[in-house]
Amino acid sequence: EGSATKPSDLFLWKNPGEAYAYRRLAYRKMSEVLAAERPERLSTVPNEMLHQVMATEDVSTRHLVQVRTPPMSEAAKLALEALRANGEVIPTDLFTPQPYDETLLLLQQESSSSSSVHGAEL
Repeated sequence: EGSATKPSDLFLWKNPGEAYAYRRLAYRKMSEVLAAERPERLSTVPNEMLHQVMATEDVSTRHLVQVRTPPMSEAAKLALEALRANGEVIPTDLFTPQPYDETLLLLQQESSSSSSVHGAEL
């Protein structure tokens, strides 16, 4: 929640509140996996915690998702440039908060599949 109070150059958040977009879908999926893997202990707690945190989010950013972690170092940025130079399709807008859209998620999945062929998930 604290990260959501300010922009971040590292995570490419231009406005306060965009931090919620970061990993929104991943945290939702993790709560589902935990509940399925350990139902006796975790059938409700992870999902309740997720909802409690997300309930603190302003309505102005609830439609945003950030489907990929931005490159965290200069070396990571150069690696992405090299992959693109070799013909990899890695859209740059996957790294910034975007309105939730099934097309955006399909692009992310396609990009992940082609990147994993080269032995690394970016």
